[in-house]
Amino acid sequence: MLPYLGSRLAVLGSLLVLAVVAVCSRSDAGGTRGGTGSGGATIPKTDGGVSPASNGGVSGSTPDITHPDAASADDASGGASGASDAGGKSSIGGASDAGGPTSDAETARIPGDRWVRVKALGPDSKWNLPGYTPAQVIALITKLQPDFLDRLTDGPQDPNALLNTSGPTVGTFLQRALNAARPGATFSSRVDLVAYDNDPASWMLMTKALLNLPVTPRPYALSVDDWVLWLNNGHTPAEGEAIIRALHAQGWHMVQVTQCGVFDMNGYGDYTETCVHDTSGWAPSASLLTTLAQHYQQIQLYMDFPSPMAQYCALSADQQQSIVDNIAAKQSTWGVTYVFPFLEQGGIGNGNTCYFDSSKIALAGGGTLLDHQLALMTKYNP
Repeated sequence: MLPYLGSRLAVLGSLLVLAVVAVCSRSDAGGTRGGTGSGGATIPKTDGGVSPASNGGVSGSTPDITHPDAASADDASGGASGASDAGGKSSIGGASDAGGPTSDAETARIPGDRWVRVKALGPDSKWNLPGYTPAQVIALITKLQPDFLDRLTDGPQDPNALLNTSGPTVGTFLQRALNAARPGATFSSRVDLVAYDNDPASWMLMTKALLNLPVTPRPYALSVDDWVLWLNNGHTPAEGEAIIRALHAQGWHMVQVTQCGVFDMNGYGDYTETCVHDTSGWAPSASLLTTLAQHYQQIQLYMDFPSPMAQYCALSADQQQSIVDNIAAKQSTWGVTYVFPFLEQGGIGNGNTCYFDSSKIALAGGGTLLDHQLALMTKYNP
């Protein structure tokens, strides 16, 4: 029992040290998460702290960011900014000891309502879309004109890694993806919280590196996954709150708590998700939405991957169209933003892979599911 308690205390201690170091390492020229006195915060829009990239990366010029909390002036080392006492935020977690959200959830939002899922890069910069070239994916993003590219990357990324023998590099691809989307658009990076147990210090270094990917606007949305599995490994919500505080201290302004809404951290984190599947009738739980709405301003809805998406893929094209029609039309009623899936693949167990490509699903009335989803976005998520 004593070794177990010792390991838990060691984890919390390492988080505290990492968060304090991140705060103390911030350049004096950097911006601050200034408290407003009412619990909100204003982050000055100054230099985005983007470092020059090799092989066609972008320079560190001031980004054009429409989201008020999208860019802090933290230096490129990933330093965080502290809030004033009037704002009720602590310097290392973004939350007061009295509890409550660990960030500026009252004011911080991901801009726009056109959210899409094109999961292009897997862990260690692996290209995750067989049959598509990076140029074809950029062309798709240009066509979709999203505000937000959900989980465009997964796991650690090397900005200088070549996606194929002739390029582009990861950093160049990500910049082109942002350039192809709407002005001020951003993307989220998915990270697996269970992997944190293997080496907390290295996990925090990975998230810091993702924050400092050489792109403009600078990344600010991190999707942290598998909270329930992590808790089942013997952790507590207090440890989870400490991790979110440490991520805010690094400079992440929007930290997503994901597990299809079954674990909402009582408001810790900045945005969350709820999922639909065949057993739910492809509709979210009303009671769960009520609970989540009490803690989060932004709730995204999607078909979780891989199992619910595999269920969806097994349906006829007409059934798939009917389901997405209903979801798109009821977003505002449910108080969610639907993340339209377009391209993704992943394992579904036993070595099997599920691959979803909306451009390959032909509809009886003509066109493809990709075309139909684009029309739905134009109508409901303009």
